[in-house]
Amino acid sequence: MPSLQKSIGLFFSLFFVILFTVSCNRPESLESENSSKEPATLPTPEPTPEALIIPEPETLSERVSEPSFDVDKIIQGTIDQLFTGKLISNIPEEMKVNETERIEVRITKEISQDFTDNLQGRGKPVIEDIKFGTVTEVSLRGDKFQISPISSGPQLVGGTEYTQWSWDVTPLEAGEQILSLVVSVRIQIPSLGVNAAKNYPVEEKNIKVTINRGLSAQEFLKNNWLDLIAPIFGSSSLLGIIGWLITKGKGKKRQDTQKTKTNKDV
Repeated sequence: MPSLQKSIGLFFSLFFVILFTVSCNRPESLESENSSKEPATLPTPEPTPEALIIPEPETLSERVSEPSFDVDKIIQGTIDQLFTGKLISNIPEEMKVNETERIEVRITKEISQDFTDNLQGRGKPVIEDIKFGTVTEVSLRGDKFQISPISSGPQLVGGTEYTQWSWDVTPLEAGEQILSLVVSVRIQIPSLGVNAAKNYPVEEKNIKVTINRGLSAQEFLKNNWLDLIAPIFGSSSLLGIIGWLITKGKGKKRQDTQKTKTNKDV
């Protein structure tokens, strides 16, 4: 009996030892099993229409702007492309009222022998540098002058020949008067829609205008002859003048008759 009880006690002791050992090692094994397994990858849900982000409309400030035109630079570049040449003019320093003078202007790219030859007018020729374009106009201006163009308006300028403008100029008043010479160049800039003139004042000359006394007397009689004759017709002196002319005519006729008779007697 004692041996049986001892065997039973030994059995239960071993049973509890094994049970305790198993209970202590189980979590580690479970953890190792869990760690050895790869984690499952969940599928990514497809975006729904509600989840799509619609960008806001683009503002002007956010747009990529096209390169802007530098207007001043374009205009200056066009002006810099104008030709450089020579201008000759013969504006006189002195003129007389109601006496017409011829004034001529020529522009050329290159000076030739005939550029300075045969200018009409008594003014001293003056040569200056000038900018000009393919289409150029020269104008002569003066408030106290009557200016009649001979050849004027826009003209083609270039090549080896000069281009000429001419005027007949008559001063209207005595004193220091001003004649202005202006060169106008036609400029076209298609990119800006520009078709305009660029004016270059070449010369503003003071002209000493004096009175032409002979013409002034004639002009005075021409403009005032009615005022001079009216008092004569309005008074009795006209009859006296007519009577004197008749008497003088008769006396001269008598003298001629007597002279004829004397010659015959001789």
